[in-house]
Amino acid sequence: MACSRVANWCVAVAVSPSTLFPRISPTLNPNLNYLSSSVAPTPLSLSLTGSRRFSSSPVSAMDKEDAAAAEQEYALHSTLLLEFTAISAIDKAWLFKSHTHTASASSSHAMFCVSQPNLLVNKRKKSIVSATILTQNDASSVTFQWAPFPIQVSGVSAMVPSPSGSKLLIVRNPESDGPCRFEIWSSSQLQKEFHIPPSKHGSVYTDGWFEGISWNSDETCIAYVAEEPAPTKPTFNDLGGYKKAGSSEKDCGTWKGQGEWEEDWGETYAGKRQPAPFVININSGEVQAVKGIDKSLSVGQVVWAPSTEGSAQHLVFVGWTFETRKLGIKYCYNRPCALYVVKAPHHESKANETEIHSTEDVQAVNLTQTISSAFFPRFSPDGKFLVFVSARSSVDSGVHSATDSLHRIDWPEDSKLYKSAKIHEVIPVVLFAEDGGFPGLYCSTILSDPWLSDGYTLVIASIWHSSQVLLSINVLSGELLRITPADSNFSWSLLALDGNNILAVSSSPVDVPQIKYGAIVKKAANNKEWSWSDVANPIFKCSDKVRSLISSLTFSIMKISVKDISASLTKGASQPYEAIFVSSKTKKSDALDPLIVVLHGGPHTVSLSSFSKPLAYLSSLGYSLLIVNYRCHPPSPAAVAATVRRNRRRLPPPPSLSGGHFSGEARVRLALGSASQPANSRQQRSSHAPPPSRASSGAWTARAAVPAPESRRASAVLLVGFS
Repeated sequence: MACSRVANWCVAVAVSPSTLFPRISPTLNPNLNYLSSSVAPTPLSLSLTGSRRFSSSPVSAMDKEDAAAAEQEYALHSTLLLEFTAISAIDKAWLFKSHTHTASASSSHAMFCVSQPNLLVNKRKKSIVSATILTQNDASSVTFQWAPFPIQVSGVSAMVPSPSGSKLLIVRNPESDGPCRFEIWSSSQLQKEFHIPPSKHGSVYTDGWFEGISWNSDETCIAYVAEEPAPTKPTFNDLGGYKKAGSSEKDCGTWKGQGEWEEDWGETYAGKRQPAPFVININSGEVQAVKGIDKSLSVGQVVWAPSTEGSAQHLVFVGWTFETRKLGIKYCYNRPCALYVVKAPHHESKANETEIHSTEDVQAVNLTQTISSAFFPRFSPDGKFLVFVSARSSVDSGVHSATDSLHRIDWPEDSKLYKSAKIHEVIPVVLFAEDGGFPGLYCSTILSDPWLSDGYTLVIASIWHSSQVLLSINVLSGELLRITPADSNFSWSLLALDGNNILAVSSSPVDVPQIKYGAIVKKAANNKEWSWSDVANPIFKCSDKVRSLISSLTFSIMKISVKDISASLTKGASQPYEAIFVSSKTKKSDALDPLIVVLHGGPHTVSLSSFSKPLAYLSSLGYSLLIVNYRCHPPSPAAVAATVRRNRRRLPPPPSLSGGHFSGEARVRLALGSASQPANSRQQRSSHAPPPSRASSGAWTARAAVPAPESRRASAVLLVGFS
C-alpha cells in the first residue's frame, strides 16, 4: 500500500483494565455540564469486539433515569463533535500586489480558498475569503482588513491566477461525460468561457501531484495536465460480429466492447486515464495536445520555460515511466521520474506549425538522465536557472519516502538544453543529522512562486523530526536557514509570499491554526532575523466551548532513547525517536486519564505536531494521546541498507508488557516499547528500520499492555495498527 509522508491519525483505543474483557460498559456522568469550562467531558469506554470492530457496550440493567442521562451525554458528545468538525481549513492562498503605496506603508491583497465539511451531503463546501493587507515599511506592524462575508464557490476544480494577477482561470471538471469548462475572469466579470469536449481530453488533473496548470509569460496560453481522450471502443452486433464505423450505437441488437484494458496509478487514481499535457490559447479557445512525448510517460507538473522574443516557447514537465507495471504513485516518492523539456504547440497558424515541425526536432529531451528522480520544477524569476527536488534516495533504496535533495540547472537564454546539462547539487542528502542539526529535506510541496525578492532565495516547508518548519535556501550558495522559531514545537505550513514577507499557518495538537505574517527585521551579511505576527482572522473561528476545552490541554514532544545499544546498530539506529504526548494541564493524584495510542500508517511517514480535529476532539473528552513516530518514519538512506540486512532474519514476537505498578511515564514508555527487555529481544530496531513483516492472514496487528489484576494503574493501552 502507498505510504503518506505526513500521516493522518489512524488507530487506537484506550480501555480500563478491570473491564478490558470481554465487553465494556460506558462510563457515564449524569452530572456532566458542557457549558462549564471547568468540567471536561467524561471519556466513553470502548471495546475491540471479536469482529474487530469498535463499538460502545449496550446499556443494560439501567433504570430510566440512568438511560436518560446516558442519552443526554451521547447527544452532548455528538454536539461537541459537530463543533470541532465545523472548523474551516485553508486549501490555498494567493497574494496580489497593490499600486497603493505611501511613504510609510504599502498594501497588497490576499485571497484564501477555504473549505469546510458539510456532513449533510458528505462533501466539503468551498468559499473565497478576501483581505487587504496594510504593512508598515519598517515591518513594525501589519493589519488585515477582511471582507465582511465569504463567497461560496461550487463545482470548481481549480483556481489559478495569472502572473500579473489581472486574470483568474477557473476549471470545472465534468461529473459525468460532459465537457470540461474553462472560465477566464477579470477583476469584475467573466471574460471568456470554453467548453472542451471529451474527444479532446478528459478531466483536468487537480490532485496536487500530476497537477500542473501554468500561465505563460504574456498570459495568452495556459498549459495543463488532463486525462487523455478515451479511445474508441469497438461495437459488435448480436452475433458477435464487428460493426463498421458510422453505425449508430443505439442500433437494435448491438453491444459495445470495453476495448483494451488500461492500467491506472492505483490509490485515488482508479479509473483515471493517462495524464498528458495540453495547451489552450485563451484568445481563440484552441486546445492542442503537446507532441513529441513518448507514450510510456505519465506527465505531470508542467511549467512554461522562460521565453525570448522570436524563439519558440518550451515546456518543462515531470515524466514517470511505466514500462512494466504502474505500482501506485500516491505518496510513493520511490517511483523513478525525470524532468523533460519539449516545444510548446504553435497557435499562430497551421502552416507555420507544419513548417516548424518538419525542420526542427520536437521530441522531448530528458534533462536529468544522471539522476533517478526529479520533480517540482521551478524557474527563478529572471529565468536563469531551474531548481527541482529529487527523491533519488527513495528510488535507489526502494523506501517510500526517504530524505530529499535540492538541485539546480543553469538555463540558457535560447532554451537549447541537451542530455548533458550539468546538474548542481544545492542541498545534498543528509546521511546522519547531529543533535539539533538539519535532519535533511522532506518536502511534499512547493509554491508555484516560492521566491523572495532577491530572486535566488527559495522558501519551502520541510519536516523537521515531529514538526514541520519553514526554510529559506539560497540556491546559488546552498545556505540554509530555519526561519520559523527554533524554540517552538508547533508545525508550520506555507501559504504564499509577498515580496520578502511570508504568509503562513502555525498550529499544534492543542492550538487551533493561526495565520502568521513573517517579515525580515534584520538584514545584514549572512544574518537574517524574522519577526512573526499573529493575524486576527475569521477563518479558523471556533466555538467558545471548543476553545475552552482545548485551552485546558498541553502537549510535549518526547525523545525516547534507545536501550541496550549494541555494536551492530548503525549511528542512526542509536538515535532517540519521538512521540507527541497530549494530556490535561490538571494532574490527578488518585487516577490517570485513559490513554489513546495513535499509530501512523506507513511505514515511511510521520505524524506532525499540528492541529487535528479528530485528535483534538478525543483530547477534549478527557483522553490523553500518545502519537508515536515509531521506527520507520522518513528514513535516512544510510540507515536503509544496514536495516534491510539486519531485518532479513525473522524477528521474535515482542515481550509481554504485563504486570507491575506503572507511573504515567513508565506507562508511556511501555507503550513505546522502550522498557527493559530480555537480552534476546529484537524489538529495538534501527530508527529507520521497517517493522517486522505482517502475517499473511491479516493486515492488522494488535498488542495489549495489560497490568496484573492487583495493579492500581488507571488504564491500559491497546495498540491496533491498520495498513
